[in-house]
Amino acid sequence: MKTEQMDWLTAEPLDLEYKQYTLLAYLQRVRLNFGQKKLYPDLSDLQRRYQHSRTIREAQYQLAEQFRRRVTGVDLRTQTLTYQTEFPDAAPVQELTHLLEYALPKLQGAVSEGQALYEEVEENLRVSPVGIVPLQRREGYLFVYESVQKQVRVYEYELLFFDNDVPPTRQLRMTPLEVHGKSVSTTFEYLKLDLVRRRKHLPNPASYLIESRWPYPLEETLLPVARRKVVRAIAEA
Repeated sequence: MKTEQMDWLTAEPLDLEYKQYTLLAYLQRVRLNFGQKKLYPDLSDLQRRYQHSRTIREAQYQLAEQFRRRVTGVDLRTQTLTYQTEFPDAAPVQELTHLLEYALPKLQGAVSEGQALYEEVEENLRVSPVGIVPLQRREGYLFVYESVQKQVRVYEYELLFFDNDVPPTRQLRMTPLEVHGKSVSTTFEYLKLDLVRRRKHLPNPASYLIESRWPYPLEETLLPVARRKVVRAIAEA
């Protein structure tokens, strides 16, 4: 089950055993990545699959409600009529229903595992300003410091606004610049002043330190979580 195959539920072949095997293989790969502290793109993909599956299941419920109900008898104990919903029970519909009942709890469980890992990483990331934060914070520098490795990765950032989204969203674009070894003399304030001296297009940049207590995978975990945390820090400043 590849990341782009969001229609895996309804795509041919509609075979319950095959679909279950495909789902289990996919979840095994995702959990292997989670075990290696790799969050993305698996967590986003999982969340989309879970929501897509829920949407299909809810559509089934709504469709069933729209079908005419047939009176089948009278419940003498409660003095009410009993009904049978005339919902089509064709084999493909039954297969999809069984698959959703099988897949939804498993997808939800994997999503919960990914969210727990995300929260763990977020708790171990500290975001703090470097120097005085100017009023204009849409552009600046980020210093990603992994204390275990004593290494500082420097990025230029730009905060992007998407007003056409509902609700409007903000995203952080990060451009890698350079990597430094951390020492007593190489402070974050020194690195910021050195960037201002060498890169004249940002004379008064906002700068933030992202400090990680543990060495997480950079592209799959550290940077995606850091982006979201920095966006919140800029909004709250």
